[in-house]
Amino acid sequence: RNGATVAALQVQGEDEIMMISSGGTLVRTGVAEISIVGRNTQGVRLIRLEEGERLVSVEGIAAIADSASADSAAAESGAATVGDANAETAAPPAASPEGGGTGPANLH
Repeated sequence: RNGATVAALQVQGEDEIMMISSGGTLVRTGVAEISIVGRNTQGVRLIRLEEGERLVSVEGIAAIADSASADSAAAESGAATVGDANAETAAPPAASPEGGGTGPANLH
């Protein structure tokens, strides 16, 4: 009604959307929380913008059914899991005082 269309998304009731303004405001809301209105209404306000601020992007966020599905989807996409990340960032074993350990030499 007051400007150009920023985005049109096809979503399901369990999905979410994220709106991003030119001023850095992010609003994430569930699609189920948005009331459905007919053609003759003036719409539903989803984000309140400050003077001079514009809505620059809208993204759909698909719902994930359960944690087992999320783990399966992550494995299929090659994404690292929390366990993998912890293994990569773990410190190497410390060297023994005599320098015979497997880690870096202890220099004093």
